[in-house]
Amino acid sequence: MPDPTNTAERVEQQFDIDQALNNKNFLKFLGKHPDAGDFDMKNPAEVGKRFETFEKKGVAAEGLKQVYKDHIEKSMDIKLSPADLEAIEDEIERRAIESPEDVATKVQELAQFVEVSTSVKELWNQLDASGAMDPYGDPGTLRTELESLKRQQDALGLAKRYLGFAGKGRLLFDVLTFPKPSLKNLKNIWEQKKQLEDEFKVTTREQADSLEENTIAQIGAYEQKISEINDLGQKFQVANESFLALQKKLLGEMGGFEAFTSIIQKKSVDSLNEMMTKGTISSFAKAQERIQKLGAFREQSATGVDPLENMNEDVFAGTLDMMAEEKATEHIKNAITGAKLGNNALSNLEKIITENVLKENLGTKDEQETKEFVAQTIEEVREGLPDNDDGRMKKVMLARILVKLQS
Repeated sequence: MPDPTNTAERVEQQFDIDQALNNKNFLKFLGKHPDAGDFDMKNPAEVGKRFETFEKKGVAAEGLKQVYKDHIEKSMDIKLSPADLEAIEDEIERRAIESPEDVATKVQELAQFVEVSTSVKELWNQLDASGAMDPYGDPGTLRTELESLKRQQDALGLAKRYLGFAGKGRLLFDVLTFPKPSLKNLKNIWEQKKQLEDEFKVTTREQADSLEENTIAQIGAYEQKISEINDLGQKFQVANESFLALQKKLLGEMGGFEAFTSIIQKKSVDSLNEMMTKGTISSFAKAQERIQKLGAFREQSATGVDPLENMNEDVFAGTLDMMAEEKATEHIKNAITGAKLGNNALSNLEKIITENVLKENLGTKDEQETKEFVAQTIEEVREGLPDNDDGRMKKVMLARILVKLQS
């Protein structure tokens, strides 16, 4: 009969070595250990510990794949395939063999990250449903409405004494007998009394008492709602700070996944080259936008990864400008050469140049620099036109287009 106080026997009862070894993926994992031949196959504790690490590495890999994939795709606008993410699995497996404790720690961090991110989303939804003006608990118009109700309560308290026929007598008595309110205050009270009568249709003390009671109840409800929003805002702030700290830590470790970061860098450069290969002014403009986005990622992302590390940005910018200028020049020459000189000739030529060349900035040029390049190119083409009727008519039209470009 097994001894219940014997730890080794309890572990042996709880862990089935044969069942674990029948898992082909676990067996493959064990086979990658340099000391696999020395494993004690009679010791459930040793094999069980390896199996626990095997399970945790899968959890850690899946968690990090999701965190890194979400960040890269959102920040860089680059799609990652399951094959791209296998590099994360490979690195986690290497660490599971060399340092199982690190993988166990990563599983705990990821569990905490999921818990905190879920809390942030729930609190955000609650704040949104509450009518808050921002995620930090600003009650917005609720506070304005509460202040209005409090002013109404104050007005009721002052004015209801002077309601009705008897109220007029009290007002006269107060004026004549008090070391009294100032005439200005009495005037304000009278105006508030008139507001009760005209706006709220309150003409008796009983009606005023009922309205005051209702106002006090509304004030209580508003104060409770604002308190709930403030409380939600404080909880959100604490949860969001924890989320951002955990996210920063997890992302900051991305650089240690060298094979994965190499994939990101390659995809970044490939996406730029693909845009350049299309050879259109629009694709050149998109390439410029992409390189700006990737540069912003380098400066702002907590990963510390430089997606443009393997590219000479100055050379790329020069090539981009050259190709964009060549394409723009080609469009301008073709537009002028093929311009038809009938009705609406000026409008048609201007439209072609605008749609084909001026719709996007050229390469690294801004809008003004693009206009200046186009104007200079038009001037050069204009000077080379033949001295005949068609050439002179085109020169007239181009002169007008240049005036508009340079205005």
